[in-house]
This record gives sequence, C-alpha cells and structure tokens, in this order.
Amino acid sequence: MMRRTPIRAVLLAATGAAVVLAGDAGTAVSAPRDRARSASPDAAQTKRFATGEVRDRGGAARSRGEQPDRRRGGAAARSGRERSEDLRPRAIFGADDRFPVLDPTAYPYAAVCKVFAEFPYGDVLEGSAILVSERHALTAGHVIHDAALGGFAERVTVIPAYDFGDAPFGSFEAADVTAFTGWTRDRDFDWDVALLALDGDPGYDTGWLGFGAYADTTLAGATVHTAGYPADRDAGRAMWGASGIAESVLPGQVQFRGALDAARGQSGSGLWLRFSDGRYVAGIVSSETSTWNRATRITEPMFDALAAWMDEELLPDFRPVSVGALPAEVFAPHAATIPVAVVNEGAAPASTDVALFARDGLYARTEIGRARVHVPAGSTVTAYVQANVRPALAGASYDLVAEVNPEDEVAESETADDAIAGREFAVMPDFALLAPFATAYRSMEPGAIDRFVLDVPAGASLLRLVLTGAFDAAAEVRRPDGSTELLVSGRRNAVAEFAPAPGRWEIDLRRPLDGTRIRTARLRAVVR
Repeated sequence: MMRRTPIRAVLLAATGAAVVLAGDAGTAVSAPRDRARSASPDAAQTKRFATGEVRDRGGAARSRGEQPDRRRGGAAARSGRERSEDLRPRAIFGADDRFPVLDPTAYPYAAVCKVFAEFPYGDVLEGSAILVSERHALTAGHVIHDAALGGFAERVTVIPAYDFGDAPFGSFEAADVTAFTGWTRDRDFDWDVALLALDGDPGYDTGWLGFGAYADTTLAGATVHTAGYPADRDAGRAMWGASGIAESVLPGQVQFRGALDAARGQSGSGLWLRFSDGRYVAGIVSSETSTWNRATRITEPMFDALAAWMDEELLPDFRPVSVGALPAEVFAPHAATIPVAVVNEGAAPASTDVALFARDGLYARTEIGRARVHVPAGSTVTAYVQANVRPALAGASYDLVAEVNPEDEVAESETADDAIAGREFAVMPDFALLAPFATAYRSMEPGAIDRFVLDVPAGASLLRLVLTGAFDAAAEVRRPDGSTELLVSGRRNAVAEFAPAPGRWEIDLRRPLDGTRIRTARLRAVVR
C-alpha cells in the first residue's frame, strides 16, 4: 500500500524564525492514526472559535436515486474582468509548467485564498482555500486539524487574493470550521475537506465559485484548473496556477500527474471545472503519493453535508439598531427601563445577552444593566433592560452604550457592529447629602474665560467641584488665601475635593485658543 503525505502547508516555527517544511514528499505523516475507524466517516466536528467549543455533527443526508452531476451555486464574478485558465501540459515529476498568477484580483483568482492556521502548541500552518459563497470557503481538513499539533487550530485567518503580504480585499477570521470525522478521527484522505465560515462577506467583492459532485464520466479526462500558494514558489507568498487533465478518478480522489502540478502549501486549493454557466469546484487539493498528486473528491454524501451546513448558516449576526435614553441628568441612585432593539441578520436564531454600559471617554465603561433576548433569524426584537445608575458613577458624564452578545457566547458572522451609543447623560450626587451650592452651564467658544464666585460658609466640611462636558476646558480654582489649583476636564470630566476654607472662592473656566469648535461646559460646586 502506498504511503501518502499531505501536500502540506508550511510549518512556521513558533518563534517566527526559519521556515521549515512539514515533512518531505513521500514520507509518512507523523500525526497518530486512531486504530478504530469512525462508524460514520461522513459525520463531522465543528470548532466554534468564539467559545472554543468543539461539537459533533451527524452524518450527511444521502441522495436517493442516480444523480451523477450535482452542483450548488455558481460563479459570482466581481466584475467582467477575468483571466482565462490556459491549458499548460506539464509533468509532475518532470518539467514544472505552473504559472504565476500576475493579477490575483481578477476573477476567478480573486476567490483563491491564503490560509494561516494557528495551533494550540504554537505552530502556524500555511495553506490555501477557495471561496464557494460570499462567506464560506473550502480547504483541506489537514490545514485546520492536525492531531500532532493539538487538534483543531485555535485561529484561522483567510486572505483572498493574497499577494506578497498585500490583502487587497481584506483579511478575515474563521468563526466556525467544520471538518469530517473521516479526517479528524481517521485521517482518511477521502474525507480531507473542511468548511470555513468567515466573520465577513469577502465574496461580494471577490466573487466565488460553485461546487459540485460529478460522475466518473464527467471527471475522467476533463480539463481541470487550480490555484493556490505552493511553498516552493515565492515561499508561498504569491499565487500560482495550473491547468491540466484529470487522468484518474477514484471513488474518493481525483488523480493527476502528466499535466497538472501542486506542492506543499497548496493544500486546500480548489480543483475546478469550467462549464458554460460558470466554474464549479469538484475537489480539494490534498495529498501526494510517489506517482500521483491527488485532490479529495467532492462525493454525493460530502456534497449533501457541505450544502446542509451552508444552508444552516451556523452564524447569526446580531446588531443593535436603537437604544433608549436616560435623562440628560440623573441623580444617583437611579433606575430606569431602557428599550434596546436588536436585529438578527443571520439565517439562524439565537439567544444572547443585551448589556448597557455607562461609557466614560473612549474605553472606560461600567455595566449598569443586562437582559436576555432571543432573536429569530431575520427578525428584530426589543429587549427591555433595567438600568441601575449607582452612586459610584456620580460626578461625571457618560455615553449610554448598548452591546449585544457581550461575552461572545454565540459565534457571529460579524462582531464589529455589536454596540451602539445612545444619548449622553450626566450623573449627579444624591442631594439628600450634597446640597447644590452653585451650578453653571456655558456654551464656550475657543479662548473664552468665565469667572464664578463661591462664598463658602464657616462649618462646611467638604467642597467638591465637578467639571464635565468639555474635552479641552480647564478651571483655575483660587482659594480665599490666594493659592490656586488647576482642574482639567481630560476626556470627559474632572472631580476635585478641597478642604473648604470659609470665604470667597473664585473659579475661572477657560477654553484654549486652539480649540476646534464650541463646547458645552458644565461646572457644579457642592458643599457638605
């Protein structure tokens, strides 16, 4: 029996130093193989990166009757600009006739992706993939799951049309990866295919290819095309293509050697056919023997499973579309019910939390309420969140921010739009203890100076000054003895407490001349 090794990705040392190829051609794979085969090799496992969960999936639904050629999707061109796949006869073990793809942004090559997979033990594998929908890509199972490296990769980065470090359409993370247990448990190359569900929709810019399960008579002798990132050309940093004849068709493999070539690092590349209605992926470049390069063939049960997983659309996409408001000023403690409208733009229902935050500046925030919401696919639901503004927040201004799925418990297709900012509000102290002594509101132009005078009575134990609402305002405080202190608002607010010497206190509120626009400043003085 011939020994096979994956046409491997490049294995990078964890230190990022020298590049080492994972295994030599013709040697056995070092990862262990389970002794017992799975009862159903077309069952699968899904890794969800948001939660780290690995869950088992059932076997694929089987087709009834003879359906020799089954296909899904089709070529979705980004534009009319294409590069033809010329037939270039070549020998796998002789002359190398692969060609560089000079314009990887032209369809169909724009749908070819570079893959970086980071594994639990610190290893990084480089491979290839092909987009088969706006947000799904196919790759080889061994690119994202390797028992010797700790199982599933912990992070998978996908870059369409990657070219010497350039990402013309952006870089995307896999939110879910699903691989057949025929590979993850048995290391069977007939099941060396994985589906990547991305956290964005690059296919709308790049286009994508369909995929299909084809009969032996369709595949044998057909002209097939592939492109990917072989490590032996430009160190895997540029796309190379090849075209040729499918010379041998097995139940789970398509074999080629006389007119098509592939090398390590190109694992996961699509092997596609061109028809009058578009291009369709019929296999995924996977392995080699001493005499053949091989692509794992998309069979009918594999086709059924891949189509079902894509139809499920494992990834909901939450987005808050509106958030209610607190009053412009609230006195802590304060309670209110805030409505937050949440839309699920994905195709799967899911339940998650909606959290409210008081955000001070750009980063610092304090949670003030949370509620649970279930949003059906394609629907909008309003969650009613009980907000509790605590005394600890007193003396500052905040933005009210609503965020869905704050703990990333549900894997989403897009997380950049999970939060929405509402109205700004200021939190005042509880005036049962702190009586207002003076309050001033000013709309100040750059360079403006405004003076406030406080007469602090004898017997006061505390003087607190709160400056809010202006990024670039400052207050110069002059005590009765003539000493001064500067109070600067910083990001949003400044609070200072003074020993309240009785007498006349003067506060000059200033705006610097280099201010860009009118700001609203609020100065509050309280004594106790």
